[in-house]
Amino acid sequence: MKILLLFFILFNPYIFYGQELKPIVEIGENKIKLNEPFVVSIIVKNDENRPKCKFPELVGFKKRTVAYTAIPVTINGKTTIDQKVSQEYLPTKIGVFVISNISIIVNDQPVVVTNVSVNVLSSEIDETEENFKDFIDGSAYEFIDVKDDAFFALTSNKLSPYVGEGFLITVAFYISQNNKAEMDFVNENVQLDAILQKIRPKNCWEENLGISEIKGNRLIKIGKKKYFQYKIFQAMYYPFNNQPIIIPALKWQMLKYKIAKDQEVSDRKMEDYKNYFSKAVTIRPLQLPKNDNFTTDFVGDFQLEEAIDKEKVQTGKSFNYTFKIRGSGNLSVIKFPESLSDSLFEIYEPKEIQQITNNLGKLIPEKSFSFDIVPKFAGKFSLKDRFFINYFNVRTKKYETLRAEKQIEVVGKDISIENEQIQIEDDLFENIANLKSDETEFDYRAIILKWANFLIIIMLVAMVYIIWPTKK
Repeated sequence: MKILLLFFILFNPYIFYGQELKPIVEIGENKIKLNEPFVVSIIVKNDENRPKCKFPELVGFKKRTVAYTAIPVTINGKTTIDQKVSQEYLPTKIGVFVISNISIIVNDQPVVVTNVSVNVLSSEIDETEENFKDFIDGSAYEFIDVKDDAFFALTSNKLSPYVGEGFLITVAFYISQNNKAEMDFVNENVQLDAILQKIRPKNCWEENLGISEIKGNRLIKIGKKKYFQYKIFQAMYYPFNNQPIIIPALKWQMLKYKIAKDQEVSDRKMEDYKNYFSKAVTIRPLQLPKNDNFTTDFVGDFQLEEAIDKEKVQTGKSFNYTFKIRGSGNLSVIKFPESLSDSLFEIYEPKEIQQITNNLGKLIPEKSFSFDIVPKFAGKFSLKDRFFINYFNVRTKKYETLRAEKQIEVVGKDISIENEQIQIEDDLFENIANLKSDETEFDYRAIILKWANFLIIIMLVAMVYIIWPTKK
């Protein structure tokens, strides 16, 4: 019986019915004439939904039509559907073509077949027979290439920023509002990865603006035409030095459809691809002007906003002061010295918050430093000598200072933080002398636990006495 069951499991085709089957690549005739197509097919078994396939370009061939076929398969009375997608490649010249690999994307997963050889011979077919064949397989339809009005570009909002000043790089595809050609994006992530390897400069700090989806929701005017801008990548770059940043020409491929010339079958279309190229861009950062009175790495156009939670405070009590910087520039590098404490104030390490606020539709970066401060002596004090930032203003092209303007009034007895800490420690032990060591303290929990264990032992002995058989 066990042998029969094992035989049934091994040879029953429905035992593994629920397992996902990998797509199968089917290669057509590899010896064809110049006017015959070379066919590459994908077969997905047991799937009622048509798979989404993207076939690659092959050197020496030109893509023609794509055919979709649903094949019913019946096994032991049960019918399933196999999907078949076939891409025709028409050779452009005679010769032997060795294709190292053909990578096909099936439902976003690559399927690869390697070492394919195709021998293309000269065509001697009769023209009448060729026309008849084209009529039968549907390739007699003449497809026309609709002229597109679109372009691909990499742009920078500044070509000569100062060292440390940000410049915005935008990679986008532009399609005219009056464009007639049908187009679509293809392999966006793969293409973007290749682009980023070429455009990311090593001598810059990058702040990626995080474009997660390509959308043409912005209509901009270029010359006399309006274009939909499809942003592919956008980031701010801040150069560390004045070395030129050279971004080469980039390629972007789009899926572009040809349509049937015959109006009766105008809904028929054929996939085609078109490559677009951007122009090379060179960024030449400018060295900051020398100034013996200023030493700073902070560059931008900033404004200061202050806040203080108290204007009058007692010595030894803390108050909070916030130093907030707004504007354009690399706020990430702006820091205060590690220690700002002095003989008058104990200033603790600040809490930093960096964010982007929306002001009437305009995005404004800001960074705030929140300080907890404890004054040690009474009097009126200005904070300007303790909280300030030197920077180079790219708008005025001058070195400037953002300096605190707030003041604080301190009242009470003069103290030192060290003595206050000692006083706190004295308070902790001031009653230790009042403790009496000669008094006995009972641990009631330990006593109860001891008696509980004693009772459990007595119960166990009683149970053994009752259950154990007595001698007769």
